[in-house]
Amino acid sequence: MHSLIFFVLSFLLHFRSVFATNIPPLPQIELLATGTLDIDLIKLIDVPLGGRVSAKINSGALYNPNGTLAAVVVEGTGIGNGILATDDIFIASMIFTLQWTADDTYAYVEVRGIGQQFVHDFSYIYVETNSNVWSNMNSRFLMANMTFPDIGPPIMTVLGVVGG
Repeated sequence: MHSLIFFVLSFLLHFRSVFATNIPPLPQIELLATGTLDIDLIKLIDVPLGGRVSAKINSGALYNPNGTLAAVVVEGTGIGNGILATDDIFIASMIFTLQWTADDTYAYVEVRGIGQQFVHDFSYIYVETNSNVWSNMNSRFLMANMTFPDIGPPIMTVLGVVGG
C-alpha cells in the first residue's frame, strides 16, 4: 500500500515539474481604439433567465490611440439584444457596422460578453472587413471593455492580443 502511494506521489510530482516548465507566457494586449456608442433601450422583454434587452445603436465613433478618428457607426445598422439575468448579470450581444475613415470601407462588428448592465461588461469582438488598412482585424483576437459613466454615452475600449 505504501509503495502505491509513493508511486502515485512521485508520478504526480514528476508531471507537476514537466507541466510547470511548459506554461505558455501570458498574452500581451495592446490598445487599438476607444470611443463611444449612442444606445437607446427600446424594450425589456420577460424571458426565463430575466429580461431580453432590445436596444438600438444610433451612432458612435472609434478613435485611434493617437486621438484621430478611426471609424464611425453607420446609422441604422446597430442592434443590441442581450439578456439581463435575474441575478443582475448582463450578457451583452450587439451587432453594428463601422465605416473606416482611412479608406471609406466597412466592417461588420459582432460583440458578445458579460458584465453588469449599465455599469460595465467585458466582451469578445468579431470583425469582418474588406478594408486594406484594417484587414488585420479579420484574424485578430479582439476584446472590448464597455463602461457606462453616470453622465454621457457608454465608452468602449477595444483591445487586441499582440500577434494574435
